[in-house]
Amino acid sequence: MKHTQDDASQQTSTESLIPTRVWGFEGCGAMWTFYSEKKQAIESAKDNRVHELEVYEAYLLDNERRHDMGYPPITFNQFLECVNHPTQCVPDDTDCEE
Repeated sequence: MKHTQDDASQQTSTESLIPTRVWGFEGCGAMWTFYSEKKQAIESAKDNRVHELEVYEAYLLDNERRHDMGYPPITFNQFLECVNHPTQCVPDDTDCEE
């Protein structure tokens, strides 16, 4: 299949929606909470220390914590859906408040 200039611009615009860096902290039930905006992470973190990470590094850290807590891993796309939406990604039997 031949790629046109339009294909390339669509691909770039889709990729630009994925953050390259995220800010996160250990939040609910020792799970990690990540945001694409540093300010939002700091406001939500309360007394927790906020860490700046590359998005894939944050994904690996999140799955490592899930493994340590006995929960199944999530895919990278599922992780991206969790960024800025922390309560969506809390395991079912973990009680959390946003």
